[in-house]
Amino acid sequence: MELYKEQVCKLRLTDFNCYKQLRASAVLDLFQDLATEHSVEMGIGFEDLQKKGVFWVVVRQKLEFFHDAVYKPHQEVCVRTWPHSASRLNIQRDYSLSDLDGNMLAKGTSEWLLLDIETRGVASVLANYDGPTDFLPDRMFSGKLRKIKDFEAAEQPTAVIVPQFSDIDFNLHV
Repeated sequence: MELYKEQVCKLRLTDFNCYKQLRASAVLDLFQDLATEHSVEMGIGFEDLQKKGVFWVVVRQKLEFFHDAVYKPHQEVCVRTWPHSASRLNIQRDYSLSDLDGNMLAKGTSEWLLLDIETRGVASVLANYDGPTDFLPDRMFSGKLRKIKDFEAAEQPTAVIVPQFSDIDFNLHV
C-alpha cells in the first residue's frame, strides 16, 4: 500500500463557473473521490468499515487556490492525497492539485470522523482503525482545522431547500 495516492484527471467544462473560474466544489469532489479510493486500498473503505458498523464523514475542509495558477477546461491535472496518523476521534488527510508540469494549482486538507451506522453517534477512530500506521509527514497547512464561528441566523430564511432522493449519499445522509 502506498503512503499516498496520485491520479491524473481531466477538468470538465462543468467544473467551471460562468466566469471561467474553477469551482471549489469541483476540486473538493476530486479530493474526496481520490481519498475514497485510497481508503479502500488502505483497508478502511466503506465496505470494510460497514462490517464494523461505522462509516466515514467529512466534518471540516480547507481549500486554497493559488492565484497565479492557470485552469482550463479539459486540462489534465494531477490530484494527490495522503492521510495523517489517526487520533481517538478523527483523522486528517491532505491534498494537492497540480498541473502536469508540477505547478501547484490548489491545496487542501480535511478532517474525517467515524460515525456509528445505527446511532449516528461519533465512534472511536482508534478502536476501529486497523489500517497502515506509516504516514507522510508533509502538511498542506499548519495547525488544526478550526470550527467556523457561530453566526446569528436571519429571522426569515433566504431560501428553502428541500432535499431530493438524489441528494442522499452512500451513508444515507444529505
